[in-house]
Amino acid sequence: MFDEADIEEEKFKALVAEKRHKQLMDKFDKMLNALNKEEKNDDGEKIVNAIDKQGEAIKEFAEALKSLGKQEAQEVKVETNQEQVVSSVEQLGINILQGLKELKEEMMKPKEKSEWVHRITKRRDGGNIEEIVSTQK
Repeated sequence: MFDEADIEEEKFKALVAEKRHKQLMDKFDKMLNALNKEEKNDDGEKIVNAIDKQGEAIKEFAEALKSLGKQEAQEVKVETNQEQVVSSVEQLGINILQGLKELKEEMMKPKEKSEWVHRITKRRDGGNIEEIVSTQK
């Protein structure tokens, strides 16, 4: 079901995710240390407490994910009626060809030239045309 390349790819993804997690935790620790070194005020303490809670929540989440372990993929069974698929595709092909033939015939018809009548309905003071109405004969 899974070949060796898929298994290796999954292992690689897991290692990358673990590395990212460790880097994120290191950044949180550095940020927490930097905040602790600064002069503490009410806002600073709130930020430090929030970061502590967030770090703990992330650790709990990581532990919960580890406890899940690997889960095997569920087996999916797909049944198809090949004869029905083939006949549907054939009918679709026939419909497309018929539409293309009709389009070609329409494109090959000589275009009829129509005659138009143009009337000037408005002129400006200098004699310039402001509006022209065109109608088909």
